[in-house]
Amino acid sequence: MTEVRTPSAEEILNQIWNSFHFAPNPKALNYIIDFFEKSILYFPPELEHDAEYALQKLSKKYILGIISDTGFSPGKNMSQMMEEIGVAKYFSGYSYSDETGVAKPHPLAFTTLLEKFSVKPEDALHIGDIEHTDIAGAKNIGMKAIRYDGNISSVVTHSKSYETRADIILYEWKDIVDYLEELENNN
Repeated sequence: MTEVRTPSAEEILNQIWNSFHFAPNPKALNYIIDFFEKSILYFPPELEHDAEYALQKLSKKYILGIISDTGFSPGKNMSQMMEEIGVAKYFSGYSYSDETGVAKPHPLAFTTLLEKFSVKPEDALHIGDIEHTDIAGAKNIGMKAIRYDGNISSVVTHSKSYETRADIILYEWKDIVDYLEELENNN
């Protein structure tokens, strides 16, 4: 099986450092690694329109968790950033790739939270923006999935096709709330 994991900032930056044949300098490299890992704290993303509204509404009805391929910033920094921008209070758990050792679409990325919440995959919904990781990973274990294509500044969004395994593609956070309310009313 192909390895499915997110390399750490240290691994990536060591690779870059070595590819340029820079002389060993652990102090300089550690400084750069620390900066990259904390960059999300220095430059946090802005919440998208209606995202906090959706989190407020959804957290009153559902257990919310985050499944994230962490990239440069480890999970502890992602959690700190969410605390600082005021959205951590809406989430009951996290599954970060640097902590699980796997990245989406690996089943463990998803089952880590499902087990924590004692929820079966068929009773869970994943909202994600990347077809081959978020949507495929959720659907492969039997979860429902919404593909969120509303971030128009995302490079990933611009390269998306309309072919999807998701149950629906939505473009606004308010639409996600409305869709889930409609599903609930029809059941």
